[in-house]
Amino acid sequence: MNGVAVLGTADDGNAGVFYNNSSDAYTLYAYDSNSGDGSYPFFAGNPGGYCYVDASGNMDCTGMFNGIVGVEGGSRKVALNAVASPESWFEDFGSGQLANGVAHIALEPVFAQTVNSSVEYHVFVTPRGDCEGLYVADATPQGFTVHELRRGNSNIAFDYRIVAKRKGFESIRLADKTKDSDPSRMPHRNVNHSSKPLMPKAPLAPKPVAITAVQK
Repeated sequence: MNGVAVLGTADDGNAGVFYNNSSDAYTLYAYDSNSGDGSYPFFAGNPGGYCYVDASGNMDCTGMFNGIVGVEGGSRKVALNAVASPESWFEDFGSGQLANGVAHIALEPVFAQTVNSSVEYHVFVTPRGDCEGLYVADATPQGFTVHELRRGNSNIAFDYRIVAKRKGFESIRLADKTKDSDPSRMPHRNVNHSSKPLMPKAPLAPKPVAITAVQK
């Protein structure tokens, strides 16, 4: 079959199975040396939906991203859906304490290395006690300041959530995947999905080997 290096088919079973007993090696390794557009080391899907990984390590799926979590003592499992957004955001959570109505929060150093805090980021604060209300001021690449409204001077605790652009992905919004999702480019278009197996069900009989006797 043109365009396919390894092909496994099955009418009623697993077309391919890989086992690995190594503690430091991949069970399945896919690498595409072509790093240009349209290069996909991995694709999985059927006519109803698909996921693929491009040469930059981006994973795109037509379905949902779920975490499967056990509940009711493990007797049942439920799906928790991942939240998706039109832009690439990283977020962090924390708590702080007002002192006379003011608190300064420094970005966690490791988190700060993953985002571009030089561009606008968002902070949401929730007071954990009675006060005049809170607002965020002086947001800098290093951190931000929380004030109590109406020049309040309470010492209440608060929680915060910060949402910042992922470093290197600041300008991406609703990336157009129309070309990448063209059905004519999907691998399943090139594979024979007929009911007849592409490989013989039984191994081929070995060819007879001619044996020549040698007299000494």
